Amino acid sequence: PGLGRVVPEFSQPFLRELIHPPFRIIYRHEQDMIFVIRIWRHERLLALN
Repeated sequence: PGLGRVVPEFSQPFLRELIHPPFRIIYRHEQDMIFVIRIWRHERLLALN
């Protein structure tokens, strides 16, 4: 439950994020439960110049 870091955009200690490429997982830990708030595909597109 305490894995990951505090989400930098929100600076709230109860919101944490895990990076598991290619995913970014935002979650909240409350007592004996974990709530997944959001899962993003965290990839970058290559510029075609």
